[in-house]
Amino acid sequence: MGIRRNSLFKRPFLNLLFLLFASVIIPRALNLIKVGDQANVAWMYANGIEARLPNPYDASFAAALVYVVIWYGILRMLTYLKWTVKL
Repeated sequence: MGIRRNSLFKRPFLNLLFLLFASVIIPRALNLIKVGDQANVAWMYANGIEARLPNPYDASFAAALVYVVIWYGILRMLTYLKWTVKL
């Protein structure tokens, strides 16, 4: 499959296997860190997103959007640096 140079949305997805691997491993590793009596990811959700959006549907949707935006930014950075992760 050829990738055009001017395509904004196709370039970051060259590292999709890395994205799949890291999106599973990193939250699990973060959950090993405890903040008080909660896991790190649960604490970030409760104090960062749920505190500002009391409706659970809105908070869940916002958390999913934040997660996607963070991984998109990581992939854009890898593309900008011309790094390709081969697993």
